[in-house]
Amino acid sequence: MKLLSKKLLMICSVALSLTIAQVATAAGEQWTDRSLIYVVESGWGADTYSVKLVTDSSIGGVYTNPAGCPSPQAGYVTSTTDAGRKLYQDQLREAFLRNLPVKLLISSTDCPFNKPRIISVSLCRPNTDHALNC
Repeated sequence: MKLLSKKLLMICSVALSLTIAQVATAAGEQWTDRSLIYVVESGWGADTYSVKLVTDSSIGGVYTNPAGCPSPQAGYVTSTTDAGRKLYQDQLREAFLRNLPVKLLISSTDCPFNKPRIISVSLCRPNTDHALNC
């Protein structure tokens, strides 16, 4: 009987751990929908970019905002504390100038300047018709 109780306890512990892991993942970082950038702004005295996406404005202000930032309508922003911000900014500028769609990975924990924080940029090829869609 004790062996059965220990096995049941272990199975319940594993199930609980998996459930907690799924909730943590669901509450984590989120990707924006694939979209074109229609505004790029540089920071006021700070090494940052803020961008606004076409999909956010065209769907009535539904923004990717996992951290619950107070001003998501003001755009997504790079953070001065990110070592990779120069790369993100180069990619954002390139996407804007070449009219390439992007997807942005948004932080679930930080709101620089009260905006959702960009932690990764994915550039997409336009008009692709294959299984590896961005």
